[in-house]
Amino acid sequence: MVAGFVIIGTAPSLWFVALGLAVLGSGTGSIFPLLQDYAASAGPSIYRGALVGTWVSANRLGQWLGPANGTLLAESVGERQSYGIAAATMVVVFVVWQPFRAVARRRTRQG
Repeated sequence: MVAGFVIIGTAPSLWFVALGLAVLGSGTGSIFPLLQDYAASAGPSIYRGALVGTWVSANRLGQWLGPANGTLLAESVGERQSYGIAAATMVVVFVVWQPFRAVARRRTRQG
């Protein structure tokens, strides 16, 4: 997804935008099943419904807030820069997520 955002943000022509969208779509299509599987297995099976429901709710919240905030960001800093900011945000999310993954992995092994 990061590579797709970078390609789109630095695209010298429309063909590169299409390439960036294809890469972004591949990344999105690859990560969402993994995230859903992670949400379903992050805790004890008794809480599986709550965990998946929380993930789906957060996902829908992002789908609701994302377009409006993306538009505001593009208007304030520029369209190309907003893709760079999106790429940087994805890297930050990845880094911040790592400790949570470790905690969930330990909890899954324990119980």
